[in-house]
Amino acid sequence: KQLSKKNNKNRQIRQTKRSLFQAPFLCYNIIYIMSEKNYEFTKKFAKHLKLERIKKDMSQEELAFKAGISLVAYGAIESGKSSPKLETVYKIAQALDIEIFKLFIFND
Repeated sequence: KQLSKKNNKNRQIRQTKRSLFQAPFLCYNIIYIMSEKNYEFTKKFAKHLKLERIKKDMSQEELAFKAGISLVAYGAIESGKSSPKLETVYKIAQALDIEIFKLFIFND
């Protein structure tokens, strides 16, 4: 009976070690999948933002100035290289004179 307990304990230790070894790989995969989804969303947002800006017949410079953000920051957002904070999205929506939720409605 004591031998059985010892074997069970050893088995549990091996399983724990195996789980700990695999954990970083699983976390990496989850983070990769989430970042891929975020990348897709950022690109869709950027494309839609550009369309809204063009509809209002504004240049990037005009919109950035009106929103109170730098041209470099706005360019990075519109090209999909940067994900803006909600506060920045709000400023952009005000500059475009549209309701903020409309920037999140993608038709593709």
